[in-house]
Amino acid sequence: MIDLKKKKIGFSLEVFPPKMEEQNPLLVEKINNLDFKPDFISVTYGAGGSTKNRTLDLVKRIHKDTDISVAAHLTCVDSSIDDTMRLVDEYIKLGITKIVALRGDSPNSNTKKYKPHPKGFQKTSDLIRAIKENSTIELFVAGYPEKHPESYNVHSDLINLKEKVNNGADFIITQYFFDNQIFFNFLESMKKYNISSKIIPGIIPITNYEKIKQFSENCGASIPKNVSDLFENTSNKSSDKDKIIQNAISHITEQSLDLIKNDIRNIHIYTLNQISLVNDIWIEIQSKLGTKYE
Repeated sequence: MIDLKKKKIGFSLEVFPPKMEEQNPLLVEKINNLDFKPDFISVTYGAGGSTKNRTLDLVKRIHKDTDISVAAHLTCVDSSIDDTMRLVDEYIKLGITKIVALRGDSPNSNTKKYKPHPKGFQKTSDLIRAIKENSTIELFVAGYPEKHPESYNVHSDLINLKEKVNNGADFIITQYFFDNQIFFNFLESMKKYNISSKIIPGIIPITNYEKIKQFSENCGASIPKNVSDLFENTSNKSSDKDKIIQNAISHITEQSLDLIKNDIRNIHIYTLNQISLVNDIWIEIQSKLGTKYE
């Protein structure tokens, strides 16, 4: 169990399965070379289960070859209830104690509209209830400080989040954001809706601005002017690489320190598999903190 009341600052990482399964050992090696041990590592699950087997393999490898707890992403997309629960049982047999329960995105590249599987879970809260009724797995769910892009409005989005928490979610991991005030406002909104689950803010380093801009448009995360001004004029030319990396480290360090200053004790980093960069970021954060939070 993650202790969000602890004084020491904890962090967790999200990784995705490499396209080639044989690259998994290299990713695990990089994880083992981290200077600071994360509380857990979550492994993503592609739209329509497109990376299901690669996700399972990477989860197994991290669980077997590191001493870091791993959280397997699990979605409702394109799977019957029986198939989904069989996968949950498989994770339990492996000794996995954490799952990130998600609705998932539409597997149809021509339309972004989500359509539940006719024999599957119709929404995330149903999946959460089923897992909790049959196991003691620790469940993480997604929260959207700027509203899920498919939600009708902020109210309906918060009602959906409340239902997930009421059905057994242990923790909320937020979609990434760049303006911390958006996150703090989200915390206030959760209080008004009596959503009491523990929450972990998600942040993401920017090393490819155009890619992050596209991601952000798809997931509804706004990019403030001070961030776009810092990154949009950089390119991926080798001559700019050092500047891009330094900007990424400086920006996410500053954002993290502001969260910590405001009593946030756990941070989730969307790594995009840039493990070495994340290691440098956390070293910088720890150097700024000194011994205050040891």
